[in-house]
Amino acid sequence: MEICFDIIFIADIAINFYRPIEKYGKLIWDKHAIAMKYLGGWFVIDLLASLPIDLMFAGATTPGTVAARVLAALGMLRLLRLYRIRRMMSELEGNPNLPYLGFVALKFALLIALASHWSACFLYYLARWQKFDENTWVYAYDPDLPSRTFSDKYTTSLYWATVTLTTVGYGDISPVSNLERAFSMIIMILNMGVTAYILGNVTQIVTKDDSTIMDFRDHIASLQRFMRRNDIPRAVREKINAHMQLEYDMRCRDDEAVLNFCPPTIQSELRHAIYQHYINRCGIFSNASAVFIQYFLECITVEYYHPGTLLTSKGLDATAMYYVCLGKVDIVSEKYVREPTLSNKINTILPGEWLNIAAVLCRRTCFHTSIVTSTCKVLVVSSSKLDNVLARFPRDVKQILRTLKEKYLLELSAMGPRAEDGFELYTNFVQALDQKSTDLYESELHELNVAAVTGDTTALDMALADEPRNAHLTDSAGRTLLMVAVENKQNNVVKLLLKWGADPNAMSKAGYSPLSRAVSVGSLPLVKILVTAGGLYHSPDDQTVLHSAISQDQVQRIKLLIVAGVNLSSQDYQGSTALHVAARLGMPTILRILFDAGIEDNLLDKDGRSAEDVANISGNPGCAKVIRERKQLRSTRSGVPSHTPMSP
Repeated sequence: MEICFDIIFIADIAINFYRPIEKYGKLIWDKHAIAMKYLGGWFVIDLLASLPIDLMFAGATTPGTVAARVLAALGMLRLLRLYRIRRMMSELEGNPNLPYLGFVALKFALLIALASHWSACFLYYLARWQKFDENTWVYAYDPDLPSRTFSDKYTTSLYWATVTLTTVGYGDISPVSNLERAFSMIIMILNMGVTAYILGNVTQIVTKDDSTIMDFRDHIASLQRFMRRNDIPRAVREKINAHMQLEYDMRCRDDEAVLNFCPPTIQSELRHAIYQHYINRCGIFSNASAVFIQYFLECITVEYYHPGTLLTSKGLDATAMYYVCLGKVDIVSEKYVREPTLSNKINTILPGEWLNIAAVLCRRTCFHTSIVTSTCKVLVVSSSKLDNVLARFPRDVKQILRTLKEKYLLELSAMGPRAEDGFELYTNFVQALDQKSTDLYESELHELNVAAVTGDTTALDMALADEPRNAHLTDSAGRTLLMVAVENKQNNVVKLLLKWGADPNAMSKAGYSPLSRAVSVGSLPLVKILVTAGGLYHSPDDQTVLHSAISQDQVQRIKLLIVAGVNLSSQDYQGSTALHVAARLGMPTILRILFDAGIEDNLLDKDGRSAEDVANISGNPGCAKVIRERKQLRSTRSGVPSHTPMSP
């Protein structure tokens, strides 16, 4: 057996040269680093404990001599390997696949056996060292014991050690010499520590459930004193006691304690595994994103409710919404509290349905009163936790509101004419959902408008990536985000919105296009961007907008209108074109700008006068000269004779 253990120990030394070492949380497989660390650590101790020194040099000594005894004592170096036992026991104790109670019992049994074995060996060795004379316990107990078999010697010594360690002490085997008495006292003192360690651990394991019961009883006692001190009615006290007892029986608090013990990532996976199938059964969340569902699951806790528990009360704050897993909950009218009859019940919530969800989503007070009618297992979603999730995922909230509204409208259509309370309740649900959708739309539009006004392209790009349709949102005046960005001269925002598919020709309710607003703010880069994107100029006065700019001598505006593609040949109610206006007001510079833009000069007003005629009549020879020069230049290029102006 010793040779077998020596072989195992030597093999373990060889394996340690290939066992990776841990550094900064990472495993290092470098053989040189492994060897240097092992050689500088436990290698010497492992080698001394593994080599069979007593067997290797047994033939070089004479049995019975001092050298032989010293050599035999060197075999005890194997005990140095006991430090490995402690590490192994710690690892096994933390292994969740092993039964903890059984393993602890085995550990204590091995500890007692090891202590008894060593005590027996040392006691027998003391008698042997004194050559079993009359001053030894062996001689006092049985003088013939040294001549008996090994099992008799070992059993007798082990019997004394066990009786001593367990503090039984029958007295049939007693120490005789002072040396034996001193050894016995040492064993007794050490036994106090061993016994205290074993009994303390066993007591902790055995009384663990008892401490849980005591904590529960203490909570109940404190609650009872509180209710008596405040004169709580007996009916309410019975409901509270029943709920506390149900909670203790179901151990619902233990589930949350286990979840909270785990890190957040593991908690997420556990909640997904526990609650996901409930969410899958609920069509309300069928269109919600996986990320929203993940965060939504983190808001869930499990509760159990006793029959008669009031879950919601009409008019009070909606602190949570509930998903019924087991049991039933009745939605009742306010009359039910006074008259608990069937006619005062509005609806029954069965497993697989949500309760109080509209109030929580819409941030309203409870729409109804609900009472538990049979023992219920309920998923509770706290409104305080859920608000943060809803704020982060407005798109998913809109999908949920839409699905929930369709569900309520379907239930409304299925109601009979006599269901007045139910009809009113579900109508309130629908109205609240509509208002919430409107609020979400306005809030979302406000945030996007702020981003468009301030030029926050990062926030706007993220919002549009999440919901591209938001690029077409309009405010109460019919202005799109593109128009808002144009009015605030946010060139980069305009480019981003056009990239996400914003319509460059979307009209406001007043009849303005984004291009007309770009001209109004006097931004040539924006005008060019919108024209390149296919934008057209539209405004309520687009027939005379160029006339107005000429009348006000707005040269820059005129140039912008020309780049925007405004109709140069449009005529006002008198038939006058932009050329007529410039000629009448004596603006040769503007005439040249219009001619450079390619305006036609052959249109006549209602009186049959051309622009040149108007210039002559108005006494603006400079304008008439510009018109004639342009006509001559055009005639020279085309070979067409020029128009002869009429006499004043």
